[in-house]
Amino acid sequence: KSLIILILLTNFSFAQNYTIGKWYNFKKGAISLTFVTSNNSAINTGIPKMNERDLVGTFFMTDLWNKSWAISAHENGHEIGNHTKNHFSLPSLTADSLNKEITVFNQELENALGFPIKTFIYPYGHGGQSDSSMFDIQDTIAQTHLAALSTEKPTEEGDYSYDFAKSDRDYLQLKTVTMSDSMKTYHDDFRKVLNSGGFMTYLFQTIGLEGGWENIDLDHFTDILDDLL
Repeated sequence: KSLIILILLTNFSFAQNYTIGKWYNFKKGAISLTFVTSNNSAINTGIPKMNERDLVGTFFMTDLWNKSWAISAHENGHEIGNHTKNHFSLPSLTADSLNKEITVFNQELENALGFPIKTFIYPYGHGGQSDSSMFDIQDTIAQTHLAALSTEKPTEEGDYSYDFAKSDRDYLQLKTVTMSDSMKTYHDDFRKVLNSGGFMTYLFQTIGLEGGWENIDLDHFTDILDDLL
């Protein structure tokens, strides 16, 4: 009995020496960089620029027209995510169509690439809202994914606090700021994240392609990457 009591007391004493940090290696905050690959700029420009700086991001696929880049990116530490097979607005689909666009396509991705796909991004941002009418979509996603990203415009009162997810469903409603919209406020937002010890996700649609959908200049893109080093 004395020995048991001594062990319990010793374990309790050790526990007092632990320090719990919000983020890995006690970093001040977390920034996630995400990309859609409907055009080649994320693949041909985004990945090489990230690799040069030993940074990693999440790249969302909408089809399997070329899987070699995704396998190579995964081998370099990047995450590959699901952006549905045909990029339909999800609230307009039947339950059967949702299953085909999300669940069946996710299985096709995993079979073709050879590794798990656990992150999803909503086409057009539709389906990731907190409205209960979107819950069937989110529940379908939750069957095969751990998290799902919607999109939003940057706002002065944007909440980038550490406790961004208080329930399991919150992980299916993660807000992602499209970078072409937020270049003017990027530095202020970045400092908010660091000061609050919080989390923010950025989305890049097109990089360095004039006239491309929500294009961001290449110089701006590399400035953002360098700011994270």
